[in-house]
Amino acid sequence: WWTRLQRLPYFTALAAAIAEFATSGSVTLGTAAQLVSLCERPASRDWLIARTILRADSDTVGTLIACVSRAVDAEAGPLCTVLAAVAYRVGDGALAHCALDRADLVGPPTRLSTILRDFIGAGLPPRDLETLADVAGQCSSIVAEPAGPTQNDLGEGDITGSASGAS
Repeated sequence: WWTRLQRLPYFTALAAAIAEFATSGSVTLGTAAQLVSLCERPASRDWLIARTILRADSDTVGTLIACVSRAVDAEAGPLCTVLAAVAYRVGDGALAHCALDRADLVGPPTRLSTILRDFIGAGLPPRDLETLADVAGQCSSIVAEPAGPTQNDLGEGDITGSASGAS
């Protein structure tokens, strides 16, 4: 299952972004755009939240900041929500609020950003996000595997290895 997971676009996009940030302190526009695009799908976004919360550290936060700073406001909302969750998990409530403000900048608040804002406002301990992340990760893997994003969405073969994506 680990090998299959590593071939999924949201896993490889996050790994590429973290590697770029670790070596250069920034990410390319293409890497940032790939994460922004993948976060438009709720299952991919939820998996990314689950993965980053469960392994939250300063490199992950820095990587996400680098990615959202390269995104235009109209497209940054879902990835800003991911950043908000991770920032709160590492104890940076101010960054979490800023990320949520940017996520809600373009349109009305999403359900997820409202839940996160309520979670933070209620003063729940950041470690409690791990329980939500575990559930979100399980749900997104159930949803994402059969009908989730494929490499074909990025102009490559799908995750099964076929170039057309058809069965």
